[in-house]
Amino acid sequence: MPWNGAAPSKTFGRTDGSRTGATTWSLAEDAGVNIESTDHDTHDQDLAAGINACIEKNGGNTAAANLPMGGFKHTGVANAGNLTDYLRASQIGDGSALWLGDISAADTKTASSIFSTPAAYTDGQLVLGRNVTENTDAVTLNINLIGAKAVVWPGDLALAAADLVADEPLAAVYSSDLDKFVLLNSPSAAVILRLLKTVDGTGTGLDADLVDGTEATAIGAGKHTIFIPAESMTGASTNGATKNTVEIATSLIPLVSMDFATDADDNAGFKMWFPKSFNDSTITAKFQWSTDGSQTAGLDGVKWFIQAGCYASDSQLRAALGTAVGPAAQDHSATADDTMLTAETGAITVANAASDTIAYFNIYRDVSDAGDDLDIDARLEGVRLFFTTDVNTDD
Repeated sequence: MPWNGAAPSKTFGRTDGSRTGATTWSLAEDAGVNIESTDHDTHDQDLAAGINACIEKNGGNTAAANLPMGGFKHTGVANAGNLTDYLRASQIGDGSALWLGDISAADTKTASSIFSTPAAYTDGQLVLGRNVTENTDAVTLNINLIGAKAVVWPGDLALAAADLVADEPLAAVYSSDLDKFVLLNSPSAAVILRLLKTVDGTGTGLDADLVDGTEATAIGAGKHTIFIPAESMTGASTNGATKNTVEIATSLIPLVSMDFATDADDNAGFKMWFPKSFNDSTITAKFQWSTDGSQTAGLDGVKWFIQAGCYASDSQLRAALGTAVGPAAQDHSATADDTMLTAETGAITVANAASDTIAYFNIYRDVSDAGDDLDIDARLEGVRLFFTTDVNTDD
């Protein structure tokens, strides 16, 4: 029994099998015991057992249980090189325990850890290193050849070109849920702007298409409308509509209209300048009109048509306008001074359509159409034109 007591307070003691303690041999002599080989073997084996219970400082054996240090520490330890080694405090202080050094390649990045290769990446595993090369596309990272995993921004947003700047630190954490490395780097202003533009929809408080940046050309592009009032129209010399002004009762609105009679296809025209941003394509229109309410009951319908053509510098105005298009015939409510707005027409082909040109329009009432049976003048108050632009400004 070389070691006595309970861990972690055991002590080593001597015995010859019968007597114990620091005076074991003296006790034997006092007892008149002659020196015998069995006594010595028992005593020496007791010493051997005690020595075998110790740890060799040259690493010749291993501990059999946890070693309580009694408030003391191991000193002068070497840097850890394996995942099962003591970690030296300096490796935390200088970051070398996590530092991967140079992380090479642009998009398929690789790096080496100071530790021997683990079987797999673990959830929460930190990655710190120096990104050597700016990325050109989405990025993967492979540490110690464990396997390439995608590198993403928080929210599982893929990286775009130049998100990782050359010769700057790269910090990431492995997510087992995503099976990807999630960047901890602070994004640049350009990255923040790009990611902001991915946020859209109800409740976000953002409209991604209105955020300044690579989509800026979309801010002013799209469908636009312009209203052409009757004040800007002129009746044709042949079968021309008549410009008229009436004061509406109660509201006292001085209503200017182009009045289209029932006995012929009256015409009226106007002109406008298409902006440089016009996409040179088809347009559509809606007609706003009214009557004085004196029509015969049941005879309320009007059929409108519009046609247009563009004329550049040094082009002859005699060139024909495009094919006339109109909405379905619309019945008036028969209430005096009710203003009506037709449905939108189908596509109107503008002859010689071109941006930055002057466009002439002709409007007429087709009294021969089956849906046109209004037996009094139809008062055209104006027309809404819809056209599409494909650039932001007229620069």
